[in-house]
Amino acid sequence: MSYFRKYILLFVVVTAGFFVHCEIDHGLGLMKSEIRGRVILPDMSKRPDYVESVRVIATTKNLQDLQDGELTLSDVLFTNTAIDLGKEKPVYDLSAPLGTYKLIAAVWKKRGKPWDYTRFFGFYGFDPETFKFDFSPVVLTEEQPVAKNIDIYCDWSFVSP
Repeated sequence: MSYFRKYILLFVVVTAGFFVHCEIDHGLGLMKSEIRGRVILPDMSKRPDYVESVRVIATTKNLQDLQDGELTLSDVLFTNTAIDLGKEKPVYDLSAPLGTYKLIAAVWKKRGKPWDYTRFFGFYGFDPETFKFDFSPVVLTEEQPVAKNIDIYCDWSFVSP
């Protein structure tokens, strides 16, 4: 086969590639909706030794549903990594599908134990100065897929062995 025919064949194959596209599902892709904020930690000298790490959770259920044990795995999202406890106000990013989240909270893990996502010690809407709670939901929509400044104020006095 001559060089001319090889180049013509190569040209035809490459050109055909522009007009033919792949219909294969390449996975879930990246979620474009998320909840962002900071975890405001109180005086770290008051952190109990048995607190190993902290994560942020978002749940579609309200606090009463959680206390009644009506929580399933599909009702809660959590950060993939622990919060950096070396910082006073570590930042978190929580990928979340569009929807309404009734509770955004910080949870802690007891050293040497598995995660228990009901060990809250801070909430979005908690005012540590007045010790009042305002459980305003966080809503992610197509128009506003990112919720920013969803800061969680924590209190070490909520942590008990």
